[in-house]
Amino acid sequence: MQNLISVVRSMLDSGATVTEIVNTLKEMGVSEEDAKKLILLANREILLTLRNELKDVVRSVLEEERETFVSDVKEDLRSYLDAQLRMINRNLFKLTRDEMNKYISELSRVEEKVDVLERKVLRLEEEQSSSPIKTRKLLHPKIILSAIGVALLIVGAVVELEQLWKIAVMVIGAIMVLGGLLIG
Repeated sequence: MQNLISVVRSMLDSGATVTEIVNTLKEMGVSEEDAKKLILLANREILLTLRNELKDVVRSVLEEERETFVSDVKEDLRSYLDAQLRMINRNLFKLTRDEMNKYISELSRVEEKVDVLERKVLRLEEEQSSSPIKTRKLLHPKIILSAIGVALLIVGAVVELEQLWKIAVMVIGAIMVLGGLLIG
């Protein structure tokens, strides 16, 4: 049987048609049905051999190209991660800048309100000093400034605010207290 399969394989390798192979096998005393089975078995063995050879070729090519492939994948991954990191940094910088601008504008509004209060205190002081009747002495501006600063410190410590707001309120309060203490 193995000898017949070898004959069929050699005929297939030489390019013989199925009809030629069947006729040759009939001459050797094999039925047509058995001849077709032998052709299928020979084709199967050829396909298995080809598959194994193909596996070996693919494996050797992969081994040869493995380092190049790995370095290409690493480079692509590095490029992708660098791009993602740059995008995250840009977004974080923009977010931080926007938040800082928001807090700076809020601080400017608070400073404007403090300036208005200082002008009112100064106006009241002038009215008090120019008034002929001095029934009672107006609170000194340093006491008022210190009181406002202490009030801001208390607000910063007690009220639930975002961390940056809390810091800003407490810094302004501390500056006002120090300003009140340093005013003549």
